[in-house]
Amino acid sequence: MLGQLALNRRGLFTMRDLEALGDLVLHVKQLLVMVAASSQTIASIQNAYSTIANNVLNQRMKVLTAITILLAIPNVFYGMYGMNITLPFQGEAWAYPVITGFTVLLIGIVYIFAKRLRLF
Repeated sequence: MLGQLALNRRGLFTMRDLEALGDLVLHVKQLLVMVAASSQTIASIQNAYSTIANNVLNQRMKVLTAITILLAIPNVFYGMYGMNITLPFQGEAWAYPVITGFTVLLIGIVYIFAKRLRLF
């Protein structure tokens, strides 16, 4: 639009006005270039922030998954021995400590395995 005004088809502007209008057109073009550069910078910053946030979320999800697995192991054994059916070692006095010890041992093995895979 400023370019159309600078053509001065109807002779509305003086030479001084046309010079000022030319300067204005130049400044507008420079501002458009600056806005485009700033827009690219903002997009790059937003992309970097998004990448960092995704990495943090992925790390937290890995930890939560590992904790969920560790907490699910005892539930498997206690759920089986909580059923109203006959199970092995049901009448033995040593069954509860052995099952609890086995569960703790299994949790320890899974924990060590998770540490080696760097889930924690």
